[in-house]
Amino acid sequence: MIERIWVLENNEEDIEIYNPPSQYFNLIIPIDGSHILRNQIEIQSPYLEGLSLQPSAYSYPKGTKLIGVRFYPYAIQSFFTIDVKKVINSIVSIVIDTISERNFIVDLESLLSNLYREKMHQELLKEFYWNYRKGDNSILIEHFCQKHNTNYTSLNRLFSKAIGISPKKLERLIKFRKSLCSVIDENDDLTEVGLDSGYFDQAHFIKEFKFFVGKTPSTFKKIIQKADRKTQIINYNFRVL
Repeated sequence: MIERIWVLENNEEDIEIYNPPSQYFNLIIPIDGSHILRNQIEIQSPYLEGLSLQPSAYSYPKGTKLIGVRFYPYAIQSFFTIDVKKVINSIVSIVIDTISERNFIVDLESLLSNLYREKMHQELLKEFYWNYRKGDNSILIEHFCQKHNTNYTSLNRLFSKAIGISPKKLERLIKFRKSLCSVIDENDDLTEVGLDSGYFDQAHFIKEFKFFVGKTPSTFKKIIQKADRKTQIINYNFRVL
């Protein structure tokens, strides 16, 4: 249900991070009065970030301390009672118990245990997610529905309620993120990256990549390489140059 828990502590100069679109929900908890900027808007309190179909920019001033919890999309309703459509490409403030820097592991474990309710809407969503993330990402959604004795209308209704976007949009987002990982981490030919990520051909791959980040895969890879040379940060959220 939780993809990872991470800690950010910026003891150097102010930095700005570019966040590509993502299929995850994130709980972000500022520590010790830290504040950040998200798309030029200041944030000081804990917040939940929804699935994103477009990039965003974060600024972390010197002294920033954050704790982040990244949830798989199929798990978010098991922890939060929210209208997920309202946090697509956006955030919402969350009132939670205080997390102390000294005891944050114990405090965070207690917080997540208290938030957890039950496995809401999970099984079919989970299978859909992992089918396109690790399995046969070329399978048609219609075939997925047939396999699970449902139809697209019912599946779409479930997705809309549970994660806020349609099955098709989640499929596109998962494929994009899969291709993004390969563009950043590997030296494979971009044609192979597109095919391995489930795109029909290079034109389809380029069109989808540009839809999410506004640049072709080759141009985006050059930007990443330039950012890496300057900052030594190698991940999917790199500094804006």
